[in-house]
Amino acid sequence: MNTRIGSSESLRRLVLLVFAIFAFFVSAAASATCTSQTYNVTSFAPPPLGNWTDISGAVWSPAGGFPGCSSGDVAQDFNGSPTTLIINSVIPNPIIGFNVTCAGCTVDIQSGGSLTLAGAGSFGSGTTIIVEPGGTLTIASGGTLTFASGSSLSVNGGIADVQSGGSLVLNGSSTVTNGGTLLIEGGNWTVNNVFTVQSTGTIELDGGSVDGTNLINNNGLIKGSGTLNVSVNNNGRIAPGGDGATGVLSHLASFSQTGDGVLDIELADASNYDQVTVDGGATLAGTLNVTFLAPSLGTSWTPLTFGSHTGEMPALLPTAPKVVYASYTSTELDLTAVLVNDLSVAMAGPPGSVVAGSAISYTVDVSNLGPGPDPTRGTTTVIDSLPSGITGASASGSGWNCGAPSSGLITCTSTAAVANGDAFPTLTVSMTAPINGGSVTNLAVVSSSDDNNNANDFGSATTTVAAQSDLAITVNGPAVGILGRSNTYTFTVTNNGPSPATGTTVGSTASSGLSFLSNSGDCATAFPCSLGALYPGQSMTIVAEYVVIDPPPDATATLAGSVASGVADPNTANNSSSVNTLADGIFIDGFERSLE
Repeated sequence: MNTRIGSSESLRRLVLLVFAIFAFFVSAAASATCTSQTYNVTSFAPPPLGNWTDISGAVWSPAGGFPGCSSGDVAQDFNGSPTTLIINSVIPNPIIGFNVTCAGCTVDIQSGGSLTLAGAGSFGSGTTIIVEPGGTLTIASGGTLTFASGSSLSVNGGIADVQSGGSLVLNGSSTVTNGGTLLIEGGNWTVNNVFTVQSTGTIELDGGSVDGTNLINNNGLIKGSGTLNVSVNNNGRIAPGGDGATGVLSHLASFSQTGDGVLDIELADASNYDQVTVDGGATLAGTLNVTFLAPSLGTSWTPLTFGSHTGEMPALLPTAPKVVYASYTSTELDLTAVLVNDLSVAMAGPPGSVVAGSAISYTVDVSNLGPGPDPTRGTTTVIDSLPSGITGASASGSGWNCGAPSSGLITCTSTAAVANGDAFPTLTVSMTAPINGGSVTNLAVVSSSDDNNNANDFGSATTTVAAQSDLAITVNGPAVGILGRSNTYTFTVTNNGPSPATGTTVGSTASSGLSFLSNSGDCATAFPCSLGALYPGQSMTIVAEYVVIDPPPDATATLAGSVASGVADPNTANNSSSVNTLADGIFIDGFERSLE
């Protein structure tokens, strides 16, 4: 027994010595030449390492050195199965093959760890690769990494980068979470099982393509530009191009957005804006969030196309420096930007009061308050609502085209391009004041397709109109009166305007030789007579009968009349009139006899 043990021990030592000598020469060769290798990870053959550790923290240190170096890299799993490989530093060279077949085996790329695959790789059923924060998995040109059904890729805070010429095939359910990013940087990603982007995960396309037979369920962020030829269910945010840049996500097989989803669209000029194209149907809800980068005037965009759609996305649309409107057709979402210019109007009238019936004018000034960078465009319209009772209205101004009054309105238009901070030429509205007294208000309203603030589109001015009535009276009577006989006198009152005279009264003053007998015509009472209202141009006549009863010493009798009203009279010189009558005869026995 002891002999056999001794013999076995001697044999074991001899084998180890030969192995050590062989490893020395292989290691020396590896230092001179480093060629890529294929590593098959099983429960009995994990990859060799200087910087790979197993779950216990032990380091594999095979004779061949690091992965990607010369042949002779041989390692065994002394920890049994399953195996967890921890990559916690940069593997210096791409490897040309990496196959993990043992169920329960895990490759954990931790902070500072980096693995690049430039050849074929596979993960069998029950296997997992985890890319943690600070870790990187790169599939370089010529690399293909295939995950079988039942396997899992978890980009848990790190970065999985599929570069141009590389290919990632996911037949197992996989996730991006915890701030991780799956970057399709010119390569191809095939999705044959549900891929979930958690709320803190990101899928970014940089010229790459995605295809497959299954679904991306996005609760995080999908951004960038590329072909996304799979069905996408958006519960998170989609931002073609990413924030601050425009891009196109094209050929989605189908698209649905839930009430929690957000589609971010950034707009620049007519050919530079975010786009999503859906080959099949789109089910729309959630939020459409539209922002500007550097838009130009009047640009329209089609950021979303689809074969058909149901529902619409409530939109958060810009209001500055332009207003954006959203509309849907059967196959597309259209956005149209309208320049935002805040037009304001100010009106000024005559200072103080004006006389009824006199000429008055108002000035209307329309200004562009911005904040849009471009001048006004198209037609700017001012409608002046004329005060009641005015006559002879007209409007004019340089560059303005004004029509005749119609239904109490004057409409003026201008096509002038007025820059931010400037004003249109002044518009003047002229008219004749009403004949009645009181106050009148003139109102102007500006409108334009460029105007985004209606609160300051109204301007008005109120003017006090002072009523005036120029009343004139004329008294006519006989030049010669017969003593004791009735003599007829006429009092004629005329309103020369411009306003109606209210409370018009006529008084009479007779000399001692005349005695009032009666009135007729527009007054049947004794003086003073109340005529009431007398309108401009209207006349009233009072026929008065007086008797010559006592000749004065000069044989002449005088009858005077006066008129007044409750309205100011601008000319009092014609408010009174008188007539003289010579008492030149007397009736005796029915015959007229001269007093001489």
